[in-house]
Amino acid sequence: MHGSRVNPLVGLVRTLQIIIVAITLGCVFFFGIALLAGGSPIGFDELPPITLIALGFTAVVAVARCIVPSVFVARARRKIREGTWNFQPKAGAKIPSDPDNPKTIIYKLAQVFMARTILAAAMLEGAAFFVLVTYLVARSPWSLVAAFILIIALFAHIPTPNRVSLWIQDQMKLLDEERALSPPS
Repeated sequence: MHGSRVNPLVGLVRTLQIIIVAITLGCVFFFGIALLAGGSPIGFDELPPITLIALGFTAVVAVARCIVPSVFVARARRKIREGTWNFQPKAGAKIPSDPDNPKTIIYKLAQVFMARTILAAAMLEGAAFFVLVTYLVARSPWSLVAAFILIIALFAHIPTPNRVSLWIQDQMKLLDEERALSPPS
């Protein structure tokens, strides 16, 4: 199963790796700039209001990051299951037009994985930039701690062919279960 599902995904995985690494490195470089340009940090015992706001925003983003991509995937899976997703493969792709063909479903799920990963990473990236800007303004080391954690979380989003393949297999199982539970139309 790995060989048949991973090979068509290699290009998608490589593209997604480049996107996520670029997003992550942007945060890493800005982290370095903040360290160099931010001056001496204040102590951990002080918590300026802007830092408190940024940390609260980061917590909200962390929760949203757990919810929003899952909702996106569930809606996309429902559209795939119902055959209502207006699907346009890129030019030259040898993807069957039959919506129930496993190759078509795999291709659609790969696109969902890509969008879901970019969405999740973008949420973390925004929060990382926000806490780094608050470090430049207030010099609270708590902002650096939050940015470091967010950058580590961004690195965790870098996909591998195996991870994508396993995710698609899980989504196909969920599709099968949802089809079995949904009433016939």
